[in-house]
Amino acid sequence: MALAVAAASLTAGTARAQMGNLGNLSDPWLFFDPGPWLTYDLGPMETRLGGRFVLDASKYSYANPSRSGVDFTEIRPRLSGRMEGLTWLVEGDAVGLRTPHHLYEAWASYEFFRALRLTAGQLRVAFGTEFATDPANLPFHGLAFPSYLDGRYDLGARLDGELFGPALFYEATATTGDGFGLEGHRRRSPLYALRLLVHPLGWLEDTGSAGRTFLRGLYAGFAEGRMEDFDDPVILATPDRHVVFMTPDLAGRAGSLRHMEAGLHGGPWRASWELAHVTAADVPIPTGREDMDQLTSWQAAFAWNLTGQEQVLRRGRWEGGPRNGFALLPADWIPGRLEASVRYANADVDRDLFNYGFTNYVMSTQEVRTFSTFLSWAPFANRSEEKLRLGFGFVRTIADHELAKFGGTNRDSTYTFRIELDL
Repeated sequence: MALAVAAASLTAGTARAQMGNLGNLSDPWLFFDPGPWLTYDLGPMETRLGGRFVLDASKYSYANPSRSGVDFTEIRPRLSGRMEGLTWLVEGDAVGLRTPHHLYEAWASYEFFRALRLTAGQLRVAFGTEFATDPANLPFHGLAFPSYLDGRYDLGARLDGELFGPALFYEATATTGDGFGLEGHRRRSPLYALRLLVHPLGWLEDTGSAGRTFLRGLYAGFAEGRMEDFDDPVILATPDRHVVFMTPDLAGRAGSLRHMEAGLHGGPWRASWELAHVTAADVPIPTGREDMDQLTSWQAAFAWNLTGQEQVLRRGRWEGGPRNGFALLPADWIPGRLEASVRYANADVDRDLFNYGFTNYVMSTQEVRTFSTFLSWAPFANRSEEKLRLGFGFVRTIADHELAKFGGTNRDSTYTFRIELDL
């Protein structure tokens, strides 16, 4: 009898502890936080299981040969850990569509102090803030042309840090050329890159006034990359992953990548602009060699957390913050975070890639534009590390040429309902 009473007491205590994770029972928006069940202490090291899981229900235009329907577009199991200044992460690709070896990232990092951190392994190499940001903190459900033009994953090492408080972020990266682009094709050219992001008026004290918040949020960035050769393709895709430009490996003798950005952020809103310019030097053509130096793309975007959560630009990427008191929708109207965003992107490529037969107007277009909107809702954003997000997005693509990808037309519209879970 005593054993039964003890067991019943233990069961009731466990139930009360688990109900504590659900929040106040009077709150109709109950949730379950899996964090304590996914985190393990191994002596001085903390290890965490997690991942990113994305389910998309997409409807394409009538002429688009892609199949409309429901698919898992991302399944990224993740194992991470930390011990004092050491952190590490391994993130796989269970879908296997955009990684040669079913692996996105696998690296270890040691932070000596805030101004100096060393990371080595398979890295996400970003020239702009969009690709540097974790997908869970992006206001859209896909990436724009600049990220496709110069972003990659590669094996290498990186030094980064913040100087003068948050005023200046630097990032120096060297890779071996054993990587892949965002669409999954190999990148074989070793890369050396430097990225700088500055808040020129970040030294201003935050007094809470709108004017000072506006000025403190001004930022600008510049990144430059050099390659010893250009044994890589040039591939561009829309936010819904439709490839609209593709070449084989260009076999150039050298290459350069330049990325510029600027923007403003203040409390729950952010406005950004990014420009990518790539040059493939001394590319072999039938009459000799020529520079393909007109590979450009740019984007402009605006996003606003209607429920008032702050957007923070930290260490070169966006991170979410708490409610800052300024919300278009009061806190008792809707739980969590509601964010609306719009983006325009344009890509313009060198006509000589068509003239010399590197690609054609059936599989590629010389210029293309996309207009994207996304409305997302993260119902538990204020109370849990669990990042559940529901969203509805629209992407309109207009190309200069009729593409097989769009069923022989030059326009496409995609509607997507998305369910994301980041643990």
